[in-house]
Amino acid sequence: MFDKNGNSLAGKVFDAYMENGKGRAFVWGTVEEICVDNTIRGLVARGYEVFAVEDAILTLGGRPSPKPEWQLMEVKFVRTEQVEQYLR
Repeated sequence: MFDKNGNSLAGKVFDAYMENGKGRAFVWGTVEEICVDNTIRGLVARGYEVFAVEDAILTLGGRPSPKPEWQLMEVKFVRTEQVEQYLR
């Protein structure tokens, strides 16, 4: 997730911010098949409750979507307008 792209400290900082691996993470981004997928997998491996913000994720196209695998990992799918209700 973080270490792979050259920032070995980012994962540690993120874990500390998220109370040592406990908490919710909302993920969105521009490349579903690469960046978003790697981030989601890393967060799931760290034990986070992960939410994919479907209407804020773009795809490259031409590659298989990782969403079926995310469902198996119990990632929750939400839309932008739903995020606020989870933050209360």
